Amino acid sequence: MNQYLFIFTIGPVQSFIAQARKTRDLYAGSTLLSELTKVAIEVVGAQNVVFPYVKTQQGLDDAQSLPNRFIAWLTLDQDTCQAFGTGVAQAVREAFRQKANEALGNRTKPLGFDEQIAQHLQIHWVVQRLPKDGYAQGFKDIEENLGIAKNLRTFAQYDYAKQLGEQGRKCSLDGERNAVFFGKGTNPRYLNRWNPGAKTLPPNIVDANEGLSAVSFLKRFYKQEAGHFEKFPSTAKVALLESLRQATPEVVEEYSKFFGLLEGKQVNIGKNDDWTSFGHQFFFEENLTSKQVLCADQLANARLQHQKVAADFTQKGLTFQKYYAVLMFDVDQMGSWLSGDKLKSTYQGEKLLDFHKAFSQLLLQYAADTRQVLCPEHHNGQVAYAGGDDFLGFINLSHLFEVVQELRDLFLEKVSTPVQDQYAESGELLHFSAGIVLAHYKAPFAEVLKKVRQMETLAKEKGDRNAFAIAAMRHSGEVQEAVFKWNDSAEASTPKHWLDIGLIAESLSKDQFSNKFIFNLSQELLQLAGVKSPKIIKPLPKALFTEMRRLLERAKAQDTSEGVLNRVLEALESLYDASSFQNQPVRNFIHSLHIADFISRNSE
Repeated sequence: MNQYLFIFTIGPVQSFIAQARKTRDLYAGSTLLSELTKVAIEVVGAQNVVFPYVKTQQGLDDAQSLPNRFIAWLTLDQDTCQAFGTGVAQAVREAFRQKANEALGNRTKPLGFDEQIAQHLQIHWVVQRLPKDGYAQGFKDIEENLGIAKNLRTFAQYDYAKQLGEQGRKCSLDGERNAVFFGKGTNPRYLNRWNPGAKTLPPNIVDANEGLSAVSFLKRFYKQEAGHFEKFPSTAKVALLESLRQATPEVVEEYSKFFGLLEGKQVNIGKNDDWTSFGHQFFFEENLTSKQVLCADQLANARLQHQKVAADFTQKGLTFQKYYAVLMFDVDQMGSWLSGDKLKSTYQGEKLLDFHKAFSQLLLQYAADTRQVLCPEHHNGQVAYAGGDDFLGFINLSHLFEVVQELRDLFLEKVSTPVQDQYAESGELLHFSAGIVLAHYKAPFAEVLKKVRQMETLAKEKGDRNAFAIAAMRHSGEVQEAVFKWNDSAEASTPKHWLDIGLIAESLSKDQFSNKFIFNLSQELLQLAGVKSPKIIKPLPKALFTEMRRLLERAKAQDTSEGVLNRVLEALESLYDASSFQNQPVRNFIHSLHIADFISRNSE
């Protein structure tokens, strides 16, 4: 018996999670990967896992989001290594197959269902004997070998319909596999000509003409229990959270029950097949149409019921907020931290194992804490997944600035500071970079997820890490982006530039200033630069700050104090100076102001 390191990964990750048309698709994809990782860890033994930290079965059960990979320290016989790795992989594939069958329930299994499920997962693993140099060298070697294993990809061809490959209409989510399920009311041509083996599904859960592969079906119908679907809040609900919190509960409840929602569960209210179940999109009157509410009687009554909701909102000064925010972040240079490159010399050798254990515990605790910051109980949004070193969540715009600040402050307190105090080499700081997207609840969900991932990458590349990139995707199609460091100093704990944007947005929402100063300032900047487009290469002289004060004074309300004006002016100057590292600094500055204005107008 010898000591071995075992590394195991499950994929695909990004595509499996991001291929989504509804928030529940994304949530299910993330949860499924976490649960499959748990299956693998249970086979290996939680007590043997080095990273992430799950030393006990209780700890494994409490982990809500696990990364798609782990590393373990095992005692194995050399002759059993191959069988051991294969056994773990087979256990995960079997668990995935079982979950698919559970989602299917009593429905007739369509042609190709089993084949699509069997060929979906990409599992890679390496078993490697621990070298004489110890854990640090073993970790480096096994990471390199895992990369080699991932590059040696094998491909399988579908062969279940008396033909090679799949020739038919593709899934609406993944765009890769044949759709084997369609929503009720789908064009018969899809079923009869292109996908003759496909089955139909009930409305409300699957839209007409929406096709799902077996894998996408699993995500959509994951954890189905007696007609109730474990639902992740929709984008419409996230956008409305703060308004619904302040609305009269009885009015909101009455409207929800009318559609057949009771205590958060869809209920059978004895209506005909055309009866439409509740969705938060129906709080927006624009969705009360014959296309979305098929039953004429239900539609007429829904419009009457909605008048009560609208009257309640008007009386309380509330609006039907249509925009929400998506936040995505991960730790900068995670590979360098895990390899020991950024650690004190004492932790670059055998003590690297001690760092991995401690670091993993810190990340696990932080992941749990993020769910206390962003949660439905606070009416501010919902975490989609939180693995400690990466995060994805949906935020109500009214709480955007406070939530982002709290999550960053919490990371510095719970993870960065302990690592810096005990493990990090002098001058090495642990930070994360974030992408933030503001989107309309009707915006194509897959495009919003794609954009937030782009913004996270932009923060790392254009912002040179320890930064945030924010984009406003207006319903008109216009997109504005801005990238900033959290602060001018990497060692500063306060996210100054994030708070600068927040201060400007707050002053506008409180009507302390008219937003005219933003449009006037933008126009003057372009004119002073001698161009009629935002492609300005060099920032303008500091004399511009005098003009900023003049425009602010013209735009301020009568009861706005000089102190407030000075604070907003300081924020403007700070954002302008902080944009200097950008290729197009003035555009970056201008966009940040328009984004602040956008938030102020859509978070009330």
